[in-house]
Amino acid sequence: MCNNFDDRYFPRPGAAALDQTTLRPIKTPQGSMNHRTDYSTPNPIRGVPDSSISSESLLANIAECKIKDAGVYEAIPNNPQRHFVSGFPNYKERANFINNATLQFVAVDFSDLPGQRSPAEDLKPVTTFLTEFFNRQSSKKTAIEFRIPDKYIRMPKTVMEYELAVDFFSGKWKPETSFNYVKEAIRVTDSAIDFSGASMFAVVVPAEVTRQQIAAFVAQSGEPGQQIVTAEGGIYNFLIMAGPVGTPEFELLNWAHEYGHLFGLTDIRNTVDVTRQNSSDLGMLDLMNSMIAPELLAWQRFILGILNDNQVRCVKSPQVLTHRIIPVAQPELEPKMVVIPLSEYKAIAIESRRSHGYDQNLGSLNEGVFVYTIDTKIPYRYSTMKLIPSPNARDMEWKRDAALKVGDSITFEGWKITYIETGSFGDVIRTEKLTP
Repeated sequence: MCNNFDDRYFPRPGAAALDQTTLRPIKTPQGSMNHRTDYSTPNPIRGVPDSSISSESLLANIAECKIKDAGVYEAIPNNPQRHFVSGFPNYKERANFINNATLQFVAVDFSDLPGQRSPAEDLKPVTTFLTEFFNRQSSKKTAIEFRIPDKYIRMPKTVMEYELAVDFFSGKWKPETSFNYVKEAIRVTDSAIDFSGASMFAVVVPAEVTRQQIAAFVAQSGEPGQQIVTAEGGIYNFLIMAGPVGTPEFELLNWAHEYGHLFGLTDIRNTVDVTRQNSSDLGMLDLMNSMIAPELLAWQRFILGILNDNQVRCVKSPQVLTHRIIPVAQPELEPKMVVIPLSEYKAIAIESRRSHGYDQNLGSLNEGVFVYTIDTKIPYRYSTMKLIPSPNARDMEWKRDAALKVGDSITFEGWKITYIETGSFGDVIRTEKLTP
């Protein structure tokens, strides 16, 4: 709100105070819960720690830290899905950022929702953000490509006749209604679009679409036999665009979240009840969990193949070892994660986060080292990744104070992890196996 007598901006009652220069809410030590898509370039890594870093020769082979995905290995009783992973390998039907990341847009309109501009113009904010976001997550050159038709193709019915005005989170959404719409869109556009080489597609509509017309933004990562057939072959991965429900920042982050599903990323939050989803296992971290601090976990990058193997320090030795890691948003190709495998399906991961990159919502209490577990035997719709918060943490819902600070240590399944040093060089941690 603008104060008309002194030209200052002030918040509505109950909202956070505003920075008069940026006009953004002033962050508290616990950070901000506002969705943001702007990117803060990290300062370059420089200097070296005082601590002596353990030699790479003391580390285990990286293959031992690529824990198995229990779903892929059919180790989950009555497994309800075969499309998302939390471990290795990914399903072969998924798109791949390194060599198979072509998304074909299927642009359609309706007599009561005609396109006013070209699809490329309508989609420019989306394609720009997706490209920038995922390229910044990757330590490797990606194969991201977006193919967009020159114009919208008219569907035979009005938009409301497709009965898409049911929200995904209402508990009343029916997949067959959305998938029938997709099949109709492919039937109408197939002769005009060449799907050759595309590992995924998105059915999109003009920017004027409302949530009252198309209410469910859907990502489908199909299982064997569920591909959508085009003249050029079957495609397992697709998106269905919906009308906006939040701010422009929320909508772009939502696009990125749903796009991530096409590469095999699972919803890390608890989604057993879609009407009451729970992100508390990871708090504010990770695009696939809350979108508040959306930088992908280092583990997510690892299973996607966009984090180099030599950026992961694999630990099996019980002796005391020290490790330097840099924050995940840093562009430098240095170690970003320590992994301790606990079993073929379970591991501990350790990474560093700062309030930069896309993590600008992190407050000072969440700048530091995060420790979390990965358990791929946890079934779909439950959180396969869980933070082990700082011993001083108090926020059990959003984990806004979960980061370890220098001097903090945690113990999990006989492993002790201690945060011993920080600086412009990154962070230094110590790992050791305690004697029973």
